[in-house]
Amino acid sequence: LCLGNNTITHAFIKVDWTVTSDERDKADIVSMAHGLDVIENINPINFVWDTRTDYWDIPDTVDEDGNKNITKHDSDGSKKQSENLRTGFSAQNVKAALDAVGWKGNSVVNSEDLENLKITHTNIIPFLVNAIKELSAKVKALEAA
Repeated sequence: LCLGNNTITHAFIKVDWTVTSDERDKADIVSMAHGLDVIENINPINFVWDTRTDYWDIPDTVDEDGNKNITKHDSDGSKKQSENLRTGFSAQNVKAALDAVGWKGNSVVNSEDLENLKITHTNIIPFLVNAIKELSAKVKALEAA
């Protein structure tokens, strides 16, 4: 399901998504080993959107082969949404943090389309939980010393 496109800049809902997560529907369950080792290498960023596709010339018609001959221009900053400061992550940075520990799969950073990397932010939460547990254990050890 894909809702919207690059022109959609907001989505509102009165309740949060409820995602199926019943253990009875899962197999090969093992404790996750990563936490702080990943989180320490993720850098939250402030940014404004300057979407690449806003710079493309997309014709209304197709050529004789049924293709649209899209002319791609480089971003020059003239179409950035500077009035709408955002916070978030760079998919490239998160992927690098995951690659550094040998994490496999597309559940956090989906890189199936290398031209449009995507992040599922909620899938970062297990790493955060493990990082908190690791830091909590360190605090308890320091307090006991």
